[in-house]
Amino acid sequence: MKYCKAYRLDDLRRFPGWDDGADRAERELDGEQIAYVCDDFTVVTDPIKGEGLLFGAVTPEWREFCAGELEFAIPADPVGASAEPGDS
Repeated sequence: MKYCKAYRLDDLRRFPGWDDGADRAERELDGEQIAYVCDDFTVVTDPIKGEGLLFGAVTPEWREFCAGELEFAIPADPVGASAEPGDS
């Protein structure tokens, strides 16, 4: 994973196919829990370690939801996107 973006779990659960593709452990998490949509469109709880897969059913509909509803987009330079303005 090179890029991940944080979202509240409640926002991700708005996807109509969420329940079909979500891991069973996800159902026990609070909606305010932060989860990360990654550059491969999977959803994890720990993007640093790449662990805690919550959702792995990457479909065209899921990608469309991420782009349209969540405004998820992978920057051209994922490393530069995380730098503070003026950092070199």
